Amino acid sequence: TVTADEWRSRGALNARIAAEKADDPLAGAEAATDRLKTARDCFAKADDQKLTKRCDASARCLQAIQDIRVHLDMTDRDKGHLRNAETLAANVVPLAVEAGAIDDALRVLDVLREGMDGDDAVVGAVVTAVEAVRDAALGAANAD
Repeated sequence: TVTADEWRSRGALNARIAAEKADDPLAGAEAATDRLKTARDCFAKADDQKLTKRCDASARCLQAIQDIRVHLDMTDRDKGHLRNAETLAANVVPLAVEAGAIDDALRVLDVLREGMDGDDAVVGAVVTAVEAVRDAALGAANAD
């Protein structure tokens, strides 16, 4: 039988690969989503609800990134799409941060900021705040 620690280890490996795929523009979003599903299954088998919740948040971020890109591509025709992209980010980022999927939240914000030509002070301030949460979490983990 596979122990909970082994399931967590397998899940962590798949989650790390999913993150690499999410950062690779040549890898389709499906590749990252598939790895996240596998990671989630592993964490669920380990009965680790915290990591399962993080995988769910990461998956929502990947979907939001795809949807935000679609809306940003259409802003030339209709400025309402920019508002839709902002709303998608505003809905998913706090949930991702709460679940500990901080790097995924930053990916969402980076896509939004790039689509806005990096010219939005509010998004920049949110990125700074999310980075501060990440840095604090890393600091606390290193102190243990």
